[in-house]
Amino acid sequence: MLECIQFIKEFAKDLYNSEFLRILVGCIAFYFTFSQLRYAKRNMLLNIAKNEIDIFNKLDERQKLFIECQIKFSNIKNNNNDDEEMKILLNEEERLKKYYFDLLDTVCFYAINNNITAKNFYSQYKNILLAVNELYGDTIKEYENICKVIKIIENDKTI
Repeated sequence: MLECIQFIKEFAKDLYNSEFLRILVGCIAFYFTFSQLRYAKRNMLLNIAKNEIDIFNKLDERQKLFIECQIKFSNIKNNNNDDEEMKILLNEEERLKKYYFDLLDTVCFYAINNNITAKNFYSQYKNILLAVNELYGDTIKEYENICKVIKIIENDKTI
């Protein structure tokens, strides 16, 4: 029995001093580190996708508010009823237009700087941006990032 204990003691001592144990511990540490990095990358990509969805939803909400106001203004303008109501709606329309263009400019900035997936943004908002350029060409000149993205879309036919 004493020989067995001494053999185990010598084996543990040799194993502790050997390079094999260091290599084994290093490989295990590398495996866990690599798997954690892979997991973190996957979570980061999921968070980016979630943030993009949130950004696009907010942009859609602001666009919807702006369009609804334009429709109300158009209906009142066609009925030509109340000048006071027209002024109120005109002010509201201007406020919502600025509100929408400010967010659109910010999202364009994010796309230009690759903070969001530019390809997704360009593919989803290409027609909207071209329509905004056509309808509000003079108004959007003050929004530098919107103008940059429109130029990118117009120059790149693969989008």
